[in-house]
Amino acid sequence: MSKSTYWFEGPLGVGVSVTVDTDAAVRVLDTMAASMADLRPVYAELANWMRRSFARNFFEGGRPERWKPLAESTLAAKAGNPRVTYSDPIRRRRVRRLAQLSSMGIPARSTSNILIANGDLRDSAAQKSKDHIERVNKDGLEIGSKHWLAEIHQFGTPPYTIRARSGRFLRFMTAGGFVFAKVVHHPGVPARPFIVAQEEDVEHAAEALATHVGGSD
Repeated sequence: MSKSTYWFEGPLGVGVSVTVDTDAAVRVLDTMAASMADLRPVYAELANWMRRSFARNFFEGGRPERWKPLAESTLAAKAGNPRVTYSDPIRRRRVRRLAQLSSMGIPARSTSNILIANGDLRDSAAQKSKDHIERVNKDGLEIGSKHWLAEIHQFGTPPYTIRARSGRFLRFMTAGGFVFAKVVHHPGVPARPFIVAQEEDVEHAAEALATHVGGSD
């Protein structure tokens, strides 16, 4: 066994002698180095954690700041969409039987839930679905959404113009009913970021890394 002794001199000539088992210290450092070489177990656990965090962002309507409320025209459009309201009695019974509620008791699909219509955008962030991105390797974790609406809602858009195709009209729902037009000047989509790491997510990542590298107490 290899040992090293260190002398730490204090005030008035009083000091402390410390003897260190250098072999044990080397073993600890070697274990830490090996743990740092492959962090895939940490990243895999963090992926599961972040999917749940993204789900909470949808269920709570934005975190840490609430998203901008839906426009009346959007609420009207969602109310008239059978994929949202389940006007088909058979599908409505099936949804009730499956109890599609969030962890906070909020319907997973409803006319009032922001960014949730048929649930595809939410699922692309919060579940291992067809539009979900999740790549874990020894060097890092990549997680997010490749849904075609993800970037639009994550970052928002400036005002834009929609034009009907030649000889046709645009048909869209407003608070007053259906409207037909050849040109629509859209005010833009407000940013409603849902791929967001909350403060508690960062803290959990730090704790998970420390536990993996240093071991649990």
